[in-house]
Amino acid sequence: ISPCVISGKGHGVGADYWSLGVLFFEMLSGKPPFRGKNHIELFDVILSGIYTVPQNFSPNAKSLVKCLVLC
Repeated sequence: ISPCVISGKGHGVGADYWSLGVLFFEMLSGKPPFRGKNHIELFDVILSGIYTVPQNFSPNAKSLVKCLVLC
């Protein structure tokens, strides 16, 4: 769930780009960028926007994910 949906701002193109960035991240790493012990913790992590990009990502992959997840 994108940050704008969690915060109640609704769903727009930004939410779609964010979801695409998360999908790319998962396809490249095999893991989601945001994790939590429960839904509340997961939502807090998503809203913080803090995630770690694995070192094996190419510079282009890092840039793409960053641009999509932060839009």
